[in-house]
Amino acid sequence: MSILNFIKKRKRDEFLPDPEKENSKEEAELCEFINDSLELPKTPKREKRGTYNVYSPEIRAKIGKYAVENGVMNASRHFTSELGSPVRESTIRNLKKAYMKSRDRTPCRRVLELPKGDRGRPLMLGKYDELVQNHIRKLRLNGGIVNTWIVMSISRAVLMVHQKSLLSEFGGPITIEKSLAESILRRMGYAKRKGTKSVKVLPSDFENVKADFLQRIKTVVKKHSIPECLIINVDETGVNIVPVGNWTMDLEGNKQVKITGLDDKRQITVTLASTASGVLLDPQVIYEGKTPACHPKFKFPEGWAITQSENHWANSVTTRELVNSIIIPYVKSTRKRLGIKATSKALLLWDVFRGHQDDEARAILKRNNIELVYIPPNCTDQLQPLDQLVNKEFKGALKKEFQKWYADSILDKMSEKSDDESVVSSINLKLSVLKPVHAQWLVRAIDSITARKELLVKSFETTGILNVI
Repeated sequence: MSILNFIKKRKRDEFLPDPEKENSKEEAELCEFINDSLELPKTPKREKRGTYNVYSPEIRAKIGKYAVENGVMNASRHFTSELGSPVRESTIRNLKKAYMKSRDRTPCRRVLELPKGDRGRPLMLGKYDELVQNHIRKLRLNGGIVNTWIVMSISRAVLMVHQKSLLSEFGGPITIEKSLAESILRRMGYAKRKGTKSVKVLPSDFENVKADFLQRIKTVVKKHSIPECLIINVDETGVNIVPVGNWTMDLEGNKQVKITGLDDKRQITVTLASTASGVLLDPQVIYEGKTPACHPKFKFPEGWAITQSENHWANSVTTRELVNSIIIPYVKSTRKRLGIKATSKALLLWDVFRGHQDDEARAILKRNNIELVYIPPNCTDQLQPLDQLVNKEFKGALKKEFQKWYADSILDKMSEKSDDESVVSSINLKLSVLKPVHAQWLVRAIDSITARKELLVKSFETTGILNVI
């Protein structure tokens, strides 16, 4: 049934102004004259779609063979009569061509079926797509993590083993991106399984809160003539050892999802600090444990603050360590570099986290002439510079490091085993193995962010801070 059956057609006059409703005789006559002169565009009638026949592979082969032996016109007349509906010559020409091509590829030169070709775009990985899917199924069967980064790693490893010339890094047409991984998982029937998160709600008077926050910064900066390189933002962010986020992939409809090795020990806290001038300070890294024995066996760069807490979260103790080992040394060296007095003020911006309100930490800052402005509660995603751009880029860099490591691990396993489908599940993701490797990723990720001065500056600009200092 056509949708037009539910639409009431209106006469042409219903679209035009009514002369009788005009205020004067002259306006009514003018309206009537215009209505008579007006020609509305006519909607051209759409021609009725012709009949389209669907033929089985056997009939398609039969038509193609007949056309080769008797000609296209004769085949059209013959099968129009036999099938009881018109068979166009253009259709027969295509079937004839397909039949001849298939016959030439067949050793016995007998073609009994002529199936239709695949529809849609060809798979990016081609024949290797199924091999990647087999790896994913094997991994999931063993309770392993399946996410886009894992799939990207597997895809790259498979191509590196079988035909690395297809990869863009070797001059090929394929770039392993997140969209490719999502396509593979979607075609396999996998779905995201996320934990729920409470939606962040800004204060109802957010604009007033923001204006007050920016005004406080402006007042402190102007009063003490604080340069941009001494305006510092600090933020703690949780970092997964294995970048799985809060979801894995599982077949649609499955209620229980077994995920191997995911617990609190697989996360650390990294405290970042950056300035309005685009400088990233050395980070603080907090591992879970009671003693330095929980630290990875890895030599971190000089200046990094490596510490621990019972649950890897920041607290009052780690905050004091941060102030003493990162903030104050940077402020002192910057004052010396600028040639300004040791009593010159600096400004520290951080949120209202309990550890930041520690009396001892505040006293240390005050003794070192560092002013404090707190970011209003429930506003950090809008007013915290590091939350705007830097944290996301930092974690993205870590994910890329993981992807490369995971792909290289698969390559190593593939060189050892002949059973390609079992290598993925044998990748060791134990914490004892990953900690020192993850430390290397941290160093490279920090280096990549340090080099992007424009990103660090833009994070302050996005919050509006750069416009008031």
